[in-house]
Amino acid sequence: METQVKFVVVGHHSREPQARALAYQIGPTAHVMIDPDNHGANWNHRRALEWAAGQSCRVVVLEDDAMPVAGFTDLVGEWLNRFPDSLVSFYLGTGPTTSVPDADSRTTDSVR
Repeated sequence: METQVKFVVVGHHSREPQARALAYQIGPTAHVMIDPDNHGANWNHRRALEWAAGQSCRVVVLEDDAMPVAGFTDLVGEWLNRFPDSLVSFYLGTGPTTSVPDADSRTTDSVR
């Protein structure tokens, strides 16, 4: 069974062209939410999550500076099919990356 997925790109108004270019790269299911002022990332992510809650399928939220790998949308589908009842996050954050090498060494599907 193929998982239906929508994408939403969140961005600051100063990076709107970048956000729209990313949405175009993702494809026709991508929605864009631009912070029109300087409300901040939390404000815009909350809007994206509220929008996602109203969708009838799974939603992936991307930031305007995301750099998806080749075949990203297909890979997303594989992961969502693999974990159909779970919240799946592809976000690694901006802190130290010690947990990523640890997960790689354990060959696990999650980062501690």
